[in-house]
Amino acid sequence: MAFRPADGGATLFSRAPPTAGPMTARPATADTPAVAGTLGGSAGMAVAGTSGGSAVPAVAVPRRPAAAGGLRMLGEFTGSGLRGQVFLVRRRDGQVITLTGLLRHIVDAADGSRDIPAIAQRVRTASGRAVSAGDVEHLLAAKLIPLGVIADGHGATAAPRATPLLGLAGRRTLVPEPAVGTLARLLAPLFRPMVVTGVLTALAIVDAWLFTSLLTPTGTDSAAGYGAGARIHHVLASPALVLAVLGGTLTSMIFHECGHAAACHYGGGRPGVIGCGIYLLWPAFYTDVTDAYRLDRAGRLRTDLGGVYFNAIAIVGLGAAYAVSRADALAVVVLLVHLEAFRQLVPVVRLDGYYILSDLAGVPDLFARIGPVLSSRLYQTRERCRRWAPSRGRHRRRGRHHDRIRARGHASERASDRARVQGRQRGHGQAPDPRVTALTRRAQRTITVWVLVVAPLLAANLVLIIMIAPSVVARSVSALRERAGLVAHAAGAGEPTVMIVDALGAVILALPAAGIAFLLLRLAGAGARAAVATGRGGPGRALATGLGTIIVLGAVLTSWLR
Repeated sequence: MAFRPADGGATLFSRAPPTAGPMTARPATADTPAVAGTLGGSAGMAVAGTSGGSAVPAVAVPRRPAAAGGLRMLGEFTGSGLRGQVFLVRRRDGQVITLTGLLRHIVDAADGSRDIPAIAQRVRTASGRAVSAGDVEHLLAAKLIPLGVIADGHGATAAPRATPLLGLAGRRTLVPEPAVGTLARLLAPLFRPMVVTGVLTALAIVDAWLFTSLLTPTGTDSAAGYGAGARIHHVLASPALVLAVLGGTLTSMIFHECGHAAACHYGGGRPGVIGCGIYLLWPAFYTDVTDAYRLDRAGRLRTDLGGVYFNAIAIVGLGAAYAVSRADALAVVVLLVHLEAFRQLVPVVRLDGYYILSDLAGVPDLFARIGPVLSSRLYQTRERCRRWAPSRGRHRRRGRHHDRIRARGHASERASDRARVQGRQRGHGQAPDPRVTALTRRAQRTITVWVLVVAPLLAANLVLIIMIAPSVVARSVSALRERAGLVAHAAGAGEPTVMIVDALGAVILALPAAGIAFLLLRLAGAGARAAVATGRGGPGRALATGLGTIIVLGAVLTSWLR
């Protein structure tokens, strides 16, 4: 999978490696400077925590601010689905932060040699806006220092990081960055247009021949004559062939990650490490391509698709080898590579399809938008029902003439309705979430459709996982005991190949139970943190939180004890 630590690390634009979008520091008034103490904080900010006229966090602002050590400017985020210009910086720890133009000018001017009035003067010259020293000091204290972009008055640098529930956990490096860079340079020519055209043409030919030969049995004995099912059974019956298939599949996965790195390098980016971790329930490989954020949209999409493109190259090579050798193991590996490529393109979780959709929409943190989009849609639906429900009877009694008269004034009514709704929202402390209002209209439509499809799927899968957890764990323990006996028998019989296959089978059988246990622990931790945060809102919220927690625990225990 293409991995961008900004996506799952800390996002102040919205909290969301996998991890979903860069951190964002953004004045609430769309980059417009304001008097110190009046700028609101972005709702998605993990730190700073300001909104409206709330107090700025107690941060020591240095007399001569300087950028944090190791900070790297990545340039403008082109093809963005956000309103206005967005610029990217990368901290030393790999976290990417999005900045508005005003904040970017402040960071550029903060070189350690200028005091705050001098920085304000330079920002006024660069931006053409009336920015005071108080504005600069406020933005430093409320945005840039808490985000770790600027060092504080004691020389310390904040390093906020979020821990997304659907992020990649337990990351370990397999191939260091220098080696990945060398591989990327060697493989980058495979993305030249003529090479891509040749690979895709060869893929179509190989797939047409391969699936015709595999899915159309013509005999019962010859190696070329029986179908895909018989070939799979033949491979599974041989421990040596099973090991060969596992080795080939793992090699194709590493090759997939090389595709992301090579695509990033071809577009002008600098790929990071290739590693592995736990994603949801299973181990996963990843390539750190955070630097792809500074590429244009075409370059980011090429990086997203680079892994699947290298799957296509692998299929062409394996298909040619199968045509020569007729080895059943090669045929099975080809089928598994196809399945892996299709799985990567599903945009439900943070696999390649997720990043493709994210880059098409121009919004790097889709998962962090689920809550704001759902709450916004629910509020709009409730207001629409409240506005129209009392007038339905009058519409029916007065007939179509009244409808035509109403239609002529509908535009002005909609404007006044929007003003009333926004006033009511502000009156109830429900101001529009910046994570929704900061998006362009096209991005809002795209993300809303994605949220309405993905949110029910994730919720249903989560409920299913919780319900089946006890039975999965019990069956895994039973299967592990049986497999341990097989391993011991193979070791006693002097069959090392069988012993290795049985041991690998035991590991594979244990993975679902271990993954479910890990996910449930993360869910419990996230739920506890959310309950504590909600309970601090007052006695009413604390009571509601307690009742909700009791109901959820009761439902879970009931499903487990049945």
